[in-house]
Amino acid sequence: MQKRGMVVWEVLIWAIILMVVALILIYVFKSSLNKEKDIIEGQIGGAEDCDNDFVPNAFDKCNSTPKGLSVSANGCALNGGKPDTSLGESETKSCPAPKSPTPN
Repeated sequence: MQKRGMVVWEVLIWAIILMVVALILIYVFKSSLNKEKDIIEGQIGGAEDCDNDFVPNAFDKCNSTPKGLSVSANGCALNGGKPDTSLGESETKSCPAPKSPTPN
């Protein structure tokens, strides 16, 4: 009878140890991923999108796309520049000129 009681306590102790290890690993990897995210955002200038076409400014070759246009992966209008009326009114929003990289 006594031996069975020890097994239950041993299982509980191991479960607690594993939970603590899991929490430590989650904490370590979460902070590691946040650092990677900050590095990437610093390299591409964040995920800013001044003309709201869902293409970040760092990759947007047509950074003044009118609202309501379907765009390609590089941010330029598709369908001959005809507005997609399902998205609302067509309005143009001008973006600042992209910054050129500074030489080191």
